[in-house]
This record gives sequence, C-alpha cells and structure tokens, in this order.
Amino acid sequence: MKKLANSTSFMSISKIGVPCICILLLLSYVSIVYSQICDEVYVVAWSPDGAFIAVSGSEASCDTRDVSSLGIRIFDAETGVVVKYLQGANRRANGLDWSSDGSKLVSFNSAAGIVYIWDVASEQLLITEPLNSQGITLARWQPDTDLIAFGTPSNSIIFFDTTNQSEVTSQIAGTTLDWSPDGTQMVTGSIYDYLLIIWDVSTQQQITSFNQNSASSYRVEWSPDGSKILSSLTDNQALIWDFASEQLLRTIHVDDLVNAHWSPDSNKIATVSLDGTIQVWDANSGYLLDTILGSAPTYDVAWNPDGSQLAYYLPDNDTIIVANPEVVSPTPTPDPTHTPPPTPSFGKIAYSSNVTVSIGGMIYQHPWF
Repeated sequence: MKKLANSTSFMSISKIGVPCICILLLLSYVSIVYSQICDEVYVVAWSPDGAFIAVSGSEASCDTRDVSSLGIRIFDAETGVVVKYLQGANRRANGLDWSSDGSKLVSFNSAAGIVYIWDVASEQLLITEPLNSQGITLARWQPDTDLIAFGTPSNSIIFFDTTNQSEVTSQIAGTTLDWSPDGTQMVTGSIYDYLLIIWDVSTQQQITSFNQNSASSYRVEWSPDGSKILSSLTDNQALIWDFASEQLLRTIHVDDLVNAHWSPDSNKIATVSLDGTIQVWDANSGYLLDTILGSAPTYDVAWNPDGSQLAYYLPDNDTIIVANPEVVSPTPTPDPTHTPPPTPSFGKIAYSSNVTVSIGGMIYQHPWF
C-alpha cells in the first residue's frame, strides 16, 4: 500500500457560498492545482521558458465566454490562473506543441486531421489547415525553425512550413516521430512494424534502424542531450537506446503504459499509465524513484524546463496538478534488461469538491462544473 502524507482539515467556501468543512489528503510535493478545465485533457505542455502551461483537449472556456468555441487554455505556471484562451478551432484539440521560442502553438484534431496554429501573444488563430483526412497522431515543431512534422495513421510523416503555409514533400515513414535536439535528424516509429528508424532530415534518407523485436512503438522521444532514444511500446515496455552504439540500455516495464517522457537533464523518465499512475524512473539504472497513484485515465505528463516539476491532468477532479517529485537515490542494477520491483514511495492525491486550498500562502479554488 502506498503511503498518504499530510492529511489536513480546513474551512472552505462552496460554489453557493456556504462554508463547509472539507478533508484534503495532499502530498507534500504538490505545489499548485489548476482548475477550470471543463473537459477531458489529452496533452499538457510547458512553454519553453517554463512560464506557462498549455492544455489541449479542453473547451476553450467554461465561464461566460463563448463556451461553444474549442481551443487551448494557457495557465500561468506560478499562479495557476488562466491567462490565455486560444479560441477559433471548430474541433477539439487532441495534441499540441510549442514553437522553440514559445511564440506559437500548434494543435490538431486527430480524427479529422485538421491543424490549428496560434500566435500566443495576440491569441490569434493564424492557420487552419485540413492536413490529412486519414488523421494525425502527433505534432513536433522542428527546433528553431518554422517547420512542423506530423505523424499520421497512414504511416507517413507530413511536413508543414508555417511561413509559406504549405506542405513540404516528405519521403519519411512512420506513425510517430521526434527531432534530434539540433533538428538535423529524426527518429520515427510505427504501429505497423517493430523498427525505430533514424533519418537524415535534409536528404530524407534512412541512416540506421533499431529492431525492437517484440512490439511496435506508439511514441518515440530523443533525449535532450541527444545521446539516447526512448520508445514507448504497445506491450507496456519503455525501451532506452544508446544512439551512438545502437544498443539497448534499459527496459522499463509499466502496467498499461500510455506515454513516457525524458526529464530535461536526460537522467530520468516519467511514465503515465492508463489508470492515471505516474512514475519517475532513473534512466541509467532503471530503478523506480517515485510514484503518484492514479484513480482515473490520464494521457500525458510533462516536465517543466528545469526538471523540478511535473504537470499532469487529474480527470476525476477535473484539475491540472503541478507536483515536485520526491526521488530516492537509485541503486544500479547489473542487468540492463531487468527492472527491479518498485520501491515504496508516496502517492495519491485525494480531495473533496468545491474546496479552496491554501498552498504556500497562495489560494487556489476548485469550481467543479
């Protein structure tokens, strides 16, 4: 059983203004709670400077604004206040990505294959592009350029030039992708085979491939330092590959794996499971460092740029949580393909509805809609 820490009783004000006594079970590492989500969240993404958190999958508004408009909500990462409503999309956003300078956001509707690109400062929808009628799986902005790469269910990577607002010819195959940190290479995976393929972006020629043998990839991610590649497999494994030697370094087994992400220092990995459980792993030893227990489906988790915090969606309470993971010192394991049993760590967040929470001297309200 996971341990629950810091059980606290406090007075709160309900939505109708009636005081009520509520119980909060709150981990010491939870620093902020963002409310007013109003709909299911698929992706949570920090801005490159760490000042904001963008949320896709939600309605753009749940107050007196145009609630029929779908888009992106952007929160101030310190206060939890919604500071931007990126509206104008006619379909729900299933994914998003920031441009390198944080000035623009791209989102898409996965089923319809429609792409939306916003200017963040002005909140203006710049581009609406029906890119692929067969759908889109993800979007990744090339570092420091105006080019976006999209994965598709048809096993082809689509490039879109946002300056010219036009599609760029591509011969690169895959349903999922990520850029190398310098943007000169790309790693792709596919749900249709067991390969990870490395491509030269300028020539669109295959450089090498890794055979994953047992399962296909639905997510791939290059480590920020460029030395390793992370692959999330359909058989609930996360594989860590050494890019230079093309050797498998670690296999991490995660029940009902949905997604996995590198920490900014390339030393840790955060995984999210279908039941909402989030785990932090040491990428070098494969040891479990921390666990946040879930109670409902969660699709994504995101590191802030300095790696000190994780943001994720808590669907059963319709909130975004920002947590400071408490990690233990890992013990190296000699077997690179073996993950030791999880070590005990703190976990679950549970609280009643309609509460006002005071954390670190700041007040955050939870209005449930």
